[in-house]
Amino acid sequence: MLQVLFNLALLVAFLLLFRVAADLPSSRWEPLGAGSFPQLVLAVLMVLNLVMIAINLRAAGAELRRHGPNMGRIVWDSLQSSGLVIVTFVLFGLYMLSIRQLGFVAATFLFVLVLQLLLGRRTLRGVALALVIAGVTAFGVDYIFATYFRVFLPPGQLWI
Repeated sequence: MLQVLFNLALLVAFLLLFRVAADLPSSRWEPLGAGSFPQLVLAVLMVLNLVMIAINLRAAGAELRRHGPNMGRIVWDSLQSSGLVIVTFVLFGLYMLSIRQLGFVAATFLFVLVLQLLLGRRTLRGVALALVIAGVTAFGVDYIFATYFRVFLPPGQLWI
């Protein structure tokens, strides 16, 4: 049952992102439009989610009939046991929302740092290593994109 609910949530999220990708501004160098590739990827993901829902729907119905009134408790227990995964998705969503305001480097640095502190050891050495990895990731990706691909990642509205 939880798999069906999760795939439904992903389907809704992908549908919203598909709509956002349709509004991406086009340039003369992109004959199909800037949103065509993201829309293609999102369409494939939506089809895969529909397939997963179809595959798991019968089992979810049987599970619902078998467990009946205890289903809410079972779903709640499953969500609690998947807490780290859910927190990671929430952090990623916050990261995506913060890129426009903070900029790519600052948002990436914070995302990688918080995620590593969440997943790794919280010793002095672990925190120092997390700081180094977050810095190298954020500044390194920005440098590589700017230098080699000539793609300048968002600087953030707070810094402009």
